[in-house]
Amino acid sequence: MRRATRSFIEVSRWLTPYQLPRYAPDLNPVEGIWSVLRLTTMANRAFVKLRA
Repeated sequence: MRRATRSFIEVSRWLTPYQLPRYAPDLNPVEGIWSVLRLTTMANRAFVKLRA
């Protein structure tokens, strides 16, 4: 954590900081979608256009 962030947290009594893990797939629901896509045929596909 940066020094400026630490000093801001110390001054702000109303703020309650929580240290989250660097990688938390259970806190990010999109991670489940990416794991499914990596295991299917969509894993190595390159698209030319965004829409068909």
